[in-house]
Amino acid sequence: MTTSRFRLFAFFLVFICFINWAFYDPYGNEQYDNVPGVIQVIAHAGNDRTFTFEKWKISKLQWEVGKYEDINIEILIDAKSLSNSWKDLEKNIRKKKDYFYVKKFPTIVAKINGAEKVGESKYRSEMELELKGVKRSVPIEFEIDDQNFLKVSGDGTLNRRDFKFNGDGPEDEVDLKFQISLPDQNI
Repeated sequence: MTTSRFRLFAFFLVFICFINWAFYDPYGNEQYDNVPGVIQVIAHAGNDRTFTFEKWKISKLQWEVGKYEDINIEILIDAKSLSNSWKDLEKNIRKKKDYFYVKKFPTIVAKINGAEKVGESKYRSEMELELKGVKRSVPIEFEIDDQNFLKVSGDGTLNRRDFKFNGDGPEDEVDLKFQISLPDQNI
């Protein structure tokens, strides 16, 4: 092999390694069967657009009934599963670098480690959200269903610009809503 061919081969090998590194997803082999609820974001742009994540799962969970202050949960969200009734918008939001850019950032990670009781069945927490390679704390509130202690619903608001969502369109403040059915393994 001549020196120039060897250099070209070495260049392509390094280039392929760089591409693999740049687009590596440590959660790439996760399975998202039996989604335990609903996670939605609502973007305000003249009229509200609701986006739903169709695939997500609870990957870590520690909690006890009546001790939600000690809840420790990690949720993995398949960003590629984002859906909306306006299919052209849905496709653009998933693909563009100014929005979710799912090719490079296919997984969103949400973690809650503890909560503060603020009412009869209401709690407040700081959710650590990793989205597009950026980790930020997002304040959320959630409520436990008094009739079914496995049902949790809540909401929060995040600033899309904090997560490198720089495209035109919605207002900077985006609402987050969720309903989760916790597994009954701890009862």
